[in-house]
Amino acid sequence: MKQVSNQFALYVIGIALVLGLAVTTVAGQGGDPRNPKPGSTPKNSSPTPKTEAPRKPATKADLVKARLIELINLCKAGRYSKATSYFGRGSPQGDCPRAKANTKNGYYFGKFITQTHGDGSEVVAWEVYYRGGADPKGEIWAFAFLNGKYVLVDIDPIRPADQ
Repeated sequence: MKQVSNQFALYVIGIALVLGLAVTTVAGQGGDPRNPKPGSTPKNSSPTPKTEAPRKPATKADLVKARLIELINLCKAGRYSKATSYFGRGSPQGDCPRAKANTKNGYYFGKFITQTHGDGSEVVAWEVYYRGGADPKGEIWAFAFLNGKYVLVDIDPIRPADQ
């Protein structure tokens, strides 16, 4: 019986040693293969902030597209009084219901167009195509820069020659 208890004691000690080695690691070597070396930053210091690549400045096309998306969302929500500031000509009461009906199944953008008139004024536009059974299939939403912001000045259907 004494020999069995000695063997049992050795067995328990062996298991304890194996488990102890598996759990402890030597400083500087890690132990987890997914994290082979501990960080050199002391525990009480703040982490180094990540530096992000500088953003490119927004292009004219980006600004107008953002403005157009905001306008369509206001029209879809029925917030015509808020949409008034997005119009240079026309009115939300005339254009918003049509925009809401045409964009109910979704929309996507086509080409960005820039035109400069003889007097030096510039008009920029996005082709907007409607998903589903909307008629017309798409329209050109034209904006001009007035009083420090782009405002809607015209909406025309896209003719086959424009595509």
